[in-house]
Amino acid sequence: MAEIFTEQCIRYLGEILHEAASSPHAERVFHLIVDRLTRTYHAQACAIILLDPQTEYLTIKNSTGISLTFSKQFRRHISTGPIGKLLWTGKPILVQHAEKEKELAEAVKLEHDFASCALVLLTAHHRSLGYLHIESTAPGSFSERDIPILTIHANIAALALERALLQEENLRLERFDRETALEKYSFFMERLREAIEHARHFQEMLALGVIDVDNFKDIVQIHGYETSRRFLRELAQHLRSHLRPFDAISRFGVDEFLVFFPRTSLSDARQITEQLRASVETSEFTEARIRSTISVGFSLFPISAASADDLLVKAKSALVEAQRGGRNRVLYEGDREIFR
Repeated sequence: MAEIFTEQCIRYLGEILHEAASSPHAERVFHLIVDRLTRTYHAQACAIILLDPQTEYLTIKNSTGISLTFSKQFRRHISTGPIGKLLWTGKPILVQHAEKEKELAEAVKLEHDFASCALVLLTAHHRSLGYLHIESTAPGSFSERDIPILTIHANIAALALERALLQEENLRLERFDRETALEKYSFFMERLREAIEHARHFQEMLALGVIDVDNFKDIVQIHGYETSRRFLRELAQHLRSHLRPFDAISRFGVDEFLVFFPRTSLSDARQITEQLRASVETSEFTEARIRSTISVGFSLFPISAASADDLLVKAKSALVEAQRGGRNRVLYEGDREIFR
């Protein structure tokens, strides 16, 4: 394109910057970038392709001119070819005449043959995030003069992605306990209230359990603070791994946990909580091979109580009785007898 800084291009760039500044959703920014670049260059296709740093595979995140089927199936390893070199060095790839540069054109090709294309790196904080791909059916559609404007768009995409990832991380830190990686109490209770309303509407039962580590103070005194923290984290993951996919667990205080079991009868709640108790009793935690036990008190909606707060009070009361009965026990708040 002989002259890129046209009124239309500047207007498009303004739209993209406005979206990037106002929207926390990177997908919206990506969509606007590929759409506006396609219009500006009358391109055959344009795509934002992101790198998964764990697998080192590339996937198409947003595109125009590329079928949904191809986008879903596309999975390219960075390898050591031209794409790998782009991600490693940051040097753009420019194919002005595909017929004359067949090997390079084939290496960067997506779904369709093209006559010319350009690829520029998406990068932030010296990390390669992926690349922007644009192609045309006309030879010579892209030149060195187009690289700066394409790089600007790629940088905006990278910043939008970084912002979205940062927001996700902030939400994760806000929602989950740092030591155990379990959901925090306030978010758990919000979900519990929603689950109770669902159970009320469909006339279902729901169980709420309070779990306490029987000898946590002894663990701290014997093994120290750091090992005790690792113990709690491993115990939390152990408990979560023994729950059903639709159950929920949260940290509650220092060495207690809350669990709710949707669509669960009294007999099922007894069985599940007893299985949790038994699994902890027979397990070892951390490199110190710590052995421990838990006590569990649980209540049942709508039999025990009709609200989340009242269910918690009843379950906590049952836990206290279980501990008075000798610890390493499970007790339903409606029972007088302590169940093992």
